[in-house]
Amino acid sequence: MRKSIKLGNVLLMSSMILGLVGGTGIASASAAAVGNGNNAQTANSKVTPKGADFQTQGKLTTSGSAISGLKLEANNTVTYGTLDLDYKVKSFLSVDFNDHTTAVIKLPSEFNALAASGKLPDYITSSQFSYQIGLTSKEYNYTKDDMKVVRDGDNYLLELTNPAISGIGLSSTMDVKLTMDLGQMVTATGIRIPNAADGSAYHLGATIATKDELIDWHAVGNTEGTTTIPVAQLDPGYDLLNVKPTIETPVYDTATEVSGKGTPGAEITIKNGAGTIIGNGKVDQSGGYKIKIPAQNAGVTISVTQNTGVGESEAATTTVLHEGVQIPKPVVSQPVLAKDTTIKGTGFKEGDIITVTNYTTGKSGITVVQKDLSWAFNVPTGFMAPNDIIQVIESNSTGEKSDQTLVVVMANN
Repeated sequence: MRKSIKLGNVLLMSSMILGLVGGTGIASASAAAVGNGNNAQTANSKVTPKGADFQTQGKLTTSGSAISGLKLEANNTVTYGTLDLDYKVKSFLSVDFNDHTTAVIKLPSEFNALAASGKLPDYITSSQFSYQIGLTSKEYNYTKDDMKVVRDGDNYLLELTNPAISGIGLSSTMDVKLTMDLGQMVTATGIRIPNAADGSAYHLGATIATKDELIDWHAVGNTEGTTTIPVAQLDPGYDLLNVKPTIETPVYDTATEVSGKGTPGAEITIKNGAGTIIGNGKVDQSGGYKIKIPAQNAGVTISVTQNTGVGESEAATTTVLHEGVQIPKPVVSQPVLAKDTTIKGTGFKEGDIITVTNYTTGKSGITVVQKDLSWAFNVPTGFMAPNDIIQVIESNSTGEKSDQTLVVVMANN
């Protein structure tokens, strides 16, 4: 059976002292743990704690530059801020901890993504354990091998294995201190910290436990083992990352520009459905952007993201629509003679198809409108004769057609 830590009222030296109560016995545990690397591990252990009966009072405090929120610098590309945790424990009953104990920090649920990444121990820049009873003291610097991150319901726990100690008495103290470089962790991993779930603060807890004990965090809270980071928004980059730009719609297949709204100064990237970048630019100080793109086919999905320096936002998307085009009749630029080998003219749009048909014989051929909007049809031998009627029609890639232009073939001069 696994032990649990419960609160009890302990009569000691004529006063009632609220403490954490643990029981002796055999404990077993199976927990999902996140180590120093990226892969989740499963820890299975069975221990027989020695002298696990103890009552303590502990107080967890927070400090550091992160207390007032992380800071963004260098055009939001770098995040700064450290969080210092100090858990001071006062032991009131004599106990022998021949087995190692564990300092357990309950992380805010808003830290879950960072904790799950397996990178959190890499950004603990300092961590110390100290113990004193009378004139006897012991100090210890934790190593990464002492640290593991374990999932516990809706939260993650940071567990620090303490060195073996013994002889805790009425005036003994333990102190666990650590510093997390939250700013560097966010900058390096790109994982932003959400705003406080309760809209006011981030909640942490701490306790000292023997290995594999189930912890009653409600009881820990009653002994000042919980505290907060007293801000509603720890990471200002979180909101910036989660603001999507907008797209002015509809976007037609004739469009060579996309416009919309975004965060002033943000970099805008436009991609087509294949993920190819088709345009980029910057949001102006009034919050608008206009970016040139090549015309896209109807049905293509285009996506627009912005980067304010904290990373690329989620994409705003829209589907390109077909815009009906009224194609004017093509122009035949000269009289057509029976002996001509070329019929020339001008069209409406580069790339459109010019279809030349002899009404009399039914013969036809095609040519393409050039960049300067000119077109030229090479007349096959025997294609036309005097008094034949020649029809010229322009069409585009979506099947739209112009009205016909009709000319009569003239006899040779």
